[in-house]
Amino acid sequence: KAHPQDDMGKALIAEVVGFSWSSAANERFTFLPGYDMELAGLLVAGSDIWLNNPIRPREASGTSGEKAALNGGLNCSILDGWWAEMYDGANGWAISSSDEDDQELRDDAEATSLFDTLGSILEMYHGDRLSFHGRIRHAWRTLGPRVTAARMVRDYTTEVYDPSLARTRS
Repeated sequence: KAHPQDDMGKALIAEVVGFSWSSAANERFTFLPGYDMELAGLLVAGSDIWLNNPIRPREASGTSGEKAALNGGLNCSILDGWWAEMYDGANGWAISSSDEDDQELRDDAEATSLFDTLGSILEMYHGDRLSFHGRIRHAWRTLGPRVTAARMVRDYTTEVYDPSLARTRS
């Protein structure tokens, strides 16, 4: 799903949907429209890799990637939003982002990084399953306690609500 203000992203999705119906897709491609909570639940419970490649800084909340991590899926994403805060180099993969002002040059650089990163993931997934499973265990240890509703409520309480309440009392 594209960000609501990402017209190019929405146009790209329309192109992808068109491709999914073409003979070139050879019935090996599926596009799932209407991404919502129900569909997200099905996807995050069954994915090995959760790929997220927003254009910085347009990442939405990112909760699907967090849910994927809790279900044993490893994240592969641009370092934006929650992933920029929680990626540690071993609990998934980071797609290098570009600060290039020229959108085409930025997209080319990020696409190159994306495909290089996916190549590394495939190599590990098919060639070194022990390391791949080790990453899953590490992700659970490092992300599991941090991507819960309890942690979110605690953070809002200590970082937003309590300080606001203290200011009104002083």
